[in-house]
Amino acid sequence: MLQPVLDRLSFNPTGKRILDVGCGYGRFVPGFAELGFDEIWGIDISAEMIDRGRRWCPIPQARFVHGNGHDLNGIDSTYFDYCFSYNVFQHIPEENVLWNYLSEVRRVLRSGGAFQLHFRGSMPLKASILRSIPESLRPTAQAIYRLANPRRRGRPVTAMNDHYPPGHLRTWLGAAIHPQRVARRLTKLGFEAVAILPDPLYKNDGIRFWAIGRTP
Repeated sequence: MLQPVLDRLSFNPTGKRILDVGCGYGRFVPGFAELGFDEIWGIDISAEMIDRGRRWCPIPQARFVHGNGHDLNGIDSTYFDYCFSYNVFQHIPEENVLWNYLSEVRRVLRSGGAFQLHFRGSMPLKASILRSIPESLRPTAQAIYRLANPRRRGRPVTAMNDHYPPGHLRTWLGAAIHPQRVARRLTKLGFEAVAILPDPLYKNDGIRFWAIGRTP
């Protein structure tokens, strides 16, 4: 995922610092190290994922920070050369929180830094309907859905096959943002060479996309 963007931005990762927003337990860390990044940091809202990353990550230069889900508190300003995030922003439930993260990315990147951020531009009809259902009615809607879909009867409910994960639905089916709105916001924040790129891994849905760019 990174190499085409690194080439496009003429960014050499050797000896640089990278921040992975929504890192989980650090599944991308070995790849970052192979590309030549010298310091690899990850921040995630899940304390359990951060703990697993600290215990299991095989890359000694990896560092993990427990985030608060609203900003990049705990990350120094103008410290990083590259900021990366994949399949994370699509789960943020509120637009204002998402916009705040973009401002935070601008804060933590140093001069000449670059970013590569992944978004969802729209929401499938089924997901939009489910997201609009009040939480109090969710069990009833779930039962109706499973009765209307014989293949689902007797099968465990999972986030992947039914869009009914545990907890509040909006923490999974987050905000969808049109690509041009993202581009305008990034440009307003002072980023340069802002571009919107399709995500080839999701080429069949036409919904997910990358936003890339650099700091002056």
